[in-house]
Amino acid sequence: MHNEVKKAPADNPVRIAVYDVAGSRVDVPSEGNEGESIVWIDPYVASHSISYVIRMDPETIEGLSDIQYVVETSPFRGNSSPGSRSDAPSPSSPSVHRRPSPTTKIPVVSSQSPVSSFAGASLGGGILCSGKRAHARGKASHVKYEFAINKTQELFAGWSEFHGPVTLTPRILFKIMDYSPESDMVNQHQGEL
Repeated sequence: MHNEVKKAPADNPVRIAVYDVAGSRVDVPSEGNEGESIVWIDPYVASHSISYVIRMDPETIEGLSDIQYVVETSPFRGNSSPGSRSDAPSPSSPSVHRRPSPTTKIPVVSSQSPVSSFAGASLGGGILCSGKRAHARGKASHVKYEFAINKTQELFAGWSEFHGPVTLTPRILFKIMDYSPESDMVNQHQGEL
């Protein structure tokens, strides 16, 4: 990967895809935010954390012969774009080249607050930055993500074909469903029965 980082193109960007442990794709296109996707989390069905497998979207990488990527998780910050943030994955960062041994424990900030993090990767990949980032190589590769159900998170990736420039993917938001009477989710479904 080189030092140049490009924003996700508006037309046909390479995307990341989110799968549950059964192998079903769970991310859906977001309304109003072109290119972004959402993974809806039902707090009444889910436990305190949920495991996901993150891969490159097979439909968007068909024409590529090789791919390597770094995926990052961070708290959702509203309308900021990954390309404009100072903490976006930096391919020139020395931490990208370190390969710490994978861990299956979810990092914990305090005894009451689990943190969403990466917990593993396919062969040739690994975990970086204490679980904030993970990397993988190849079209069939994946990383394992542990989502802690405590607040909205976002994922995005930087990818490269061979040693070409790094291009960012559209982000994926992990949002907890809100069933309160004031929420848009309840109001938009009220007259449908």
